[in-house]
Amino acid sequence: MNGQRALNEKLKINWLFSPFSRCLICNELLEKVDEKLILEQVPTNTRLYSKNFWYCKNCKKVYWEGSHTDRMKQQLQKMNKTA
Repeated sequence: MNGQRALNEKLKINWLFSPFSRCLICNELLEKVDEKLILEQVPTNTRLYSKNFWYCKNCKKVYWEGSHTDRMKQQLQKMNKTA
Protein backbone atom coordinates (compact mmCIF):
# COMPACT_ATOMS: atom_id res chain seq x y z
CA MET A 1 0.00 0.00 0.00
CA ASN A 2 2.96 2.38 0.48
CA GLY A 3 3.55 2.59 -3.28
CA GLN A 4 -0.10 3.34 -3.88
CA ARG A 5 -0.12 6.00 -1.15
CA ALA A 6 2.91 7.69 -2.76
CA LEU A 7 1.21 7.55 -6.16
CA ASN A 8 -1.98 9.05 -4.74
CA GLU A 9 -0.06 11.85 -3.02
CA LYS A 10 1.95 12.68 -6.12
CA LEU A 11 -0.78 12.44 -8.80
CA LYS A 12 -3.97 13.14 -6.78
CA ILE A 13 -5.82 10.31 -8.53
CA ASN A 14 -9.57 9.95 -8.08
CA TRP A 15 -9.93 6.19 -8.45
CA LEU A 16 -13.72 6.49 -8.62
CA PHE A 17 -13.78 8.88 -11.58
CA SER A 18 -15.59 7.04 -14.35
CA PRO A 19 -14.62 3.50 -13.35
CA PHE A 20 -15.31 0.64 -15.76
CA SER A 21 -15.65 3.00 -18.71
CA ARG A 22 -12.82 1.57 -20.82
CA CYS A 23 -12.13 -1.79 -22.39
CA LEU A 24 -9.71 -3.93 -20.38
CA ILE A 25 -8.13 -5.23 -23.59
CA CYS A 26 -7.61 -2.15 -25.78
CA ASN A 27 -8.55 0.80 -23.50
CA GLU A 28 -11.21 2.02 -25.94
CA LEU A 29 -14.18 3.86 -24.40
CA LEU A 30 -17.11 1.52 -23.84
CA GLU A 31 -20.58 2.28 -25.17
CA LYS A 32 -23.82 1.26 -23.53
CA VAL A 33 -25.54 -1.21 -25.83
CA ASP A 34 -29.00 -2.72 -26.04
CA GLU A 35 -29.12 -6.24 -24.68
CA LYS A 36 -30.79 -7.53 -27.86
CA LEU A 37 -27.76 -6.62 -29.95
CA ILE A 38 -25.29 -8.72 -27.97
CA LEU A 39 -27.36 -11.64 -26.64
CA GLU A 40 -25.24 -14.28 -28.36
CA GLN A 41 -22.11 -12.92 -26.62
CA VAL A 42 -23.55 -13.03 -23.10
CA PRO A 43 -23.82 -16.23 -21.02
CA THR A 44 -27.41 -17.35 -20.46
CA ASN A 45 -27.24 -17.01 -16.65
CA THR A 46 -25.88 -13.49 -16.99
CA ARG A 47 -28.92 -12.45 -19.01
CA LEU A 48 -31.12 -13.40 -16.05
CA TYR A 49 -29.55 -10.97 -13.57
CA SER A 50 -27.93 -8.26 -15.66
CA LYS A 51 -29.74 -5.84 -17.95
CA ASN A 52 -27.02 -3.24 -18.51
CA PHE A 53 -24.31 -4.02 -21.04
CA TRP A 54 -21.38 -2.10 -22.50
CA TYR A 55 -19.59 -2.86 -25.74
CA CYS A 56 -16.15 -2.15 -27.12
CA LYS A 57 -16.39 -1.29 -30.81
CA ASN A 58 -12.69 -1.89 -31.29
CA CYS A 59 -12.26 -5.44 -29.97
CA LYS A 60 -15.96 -6.43 -29.82
CA LYS A 61 -15.88 -7.39 -26.13
CA VAL A 62 -19.06 -7.12 -24.05
CA TYR A 63 -19.04 -6.06 -20.39
CA TRP A 64 -21.71 -6.13 -17.67
CA GLU A 65 -21.99 -5.49 -13.97
CA GLY A 66 -21.71 -8.60 -11.86
CA SER A 67 -20.70 -9.53 -8.33
CA HIS A 68 -17.09 -8.74 -9.25
CA THR A 69 -18.08 -5.12 -9.93
CA ASP A 70 -19.08 -4.54 -6.30
CA ARG A 71 -15.79 -5.98 -5.06
CA MET A 72 -13.85 -3.79 -7.50
CA LYS A 73 -15.78 -0.66 -6.43
CA GLN A 74 -14.98 -1.42 -2.79
CA GLN A 75 -11.29 -1.70 -3.66
CA LEU A 76 -11.39 1.62 -5.55
CA GLN A 77 -13.07 3.27 -2.54
CA LYS A 78 -10.25 1.99 -0.30
CA MET A 79 -7.69 3.31 -2.76
CA ASN A 80 -9.37 6.73 -2.74
CA LYS A 81 -9.25 6.86 1.07
CA THR A 82 -5.49 6.50 1.05
CA ALA A 83 -5.20 9.60 -1.14
